[in-house]
Amino acid sequence: MFGDLQYAWRQLRKSPGFALTVVLTLAIGIGANSAMFSLMDAIVLRPLAVPDLNRVMTVDEEQGHGNYKQVSLANYEDWKAQSRSFEDMVVYRLSEMSLTDGGGATQVVAASTSENFFSVLRAGPLMGRGFDASQAQEAKMR
Repeated sequence: MFGDLQYAWRQLRKSPGFALTVVLTLAIGIGANSAMFSLMDAIVLRPLAVPDLNRVMTVDEEQGHGNYKQVSLANYEDWKAQSRSFEDMVVYRLSEMSLTDGGGATQVVAASTSENFFSVLRAGPLMGRGFDASQAQEAKMR
């Protein structure tokens, strides 16, 4: 095996362009692998920082064969009024928005939620305060 490594080293020294390509390919592959593992670790392997997460579940609507869509507000309100199985229900809608400051815009993913979002998750917002029912009524009237 040591002889094979010496031969490989000599061949790489003879063609530096190929050696650079090999090193860059390995660097990109290792970097992408590290990034994907970090992402999976943060999203899948570590639980969310929500107390009693085992009591929280997601309900989706299926449209067609395996195509899921976000729940409409009318269906959410019907489900919430008629539900006997859940303690409480929350609706949220994800959308991409532009966050601007003096310098430029940044694309962010934002969530529009019902007023009881934080109370159902038994968590609070990181900054500021949560919502109350009067603000939700004002938003529905707009």
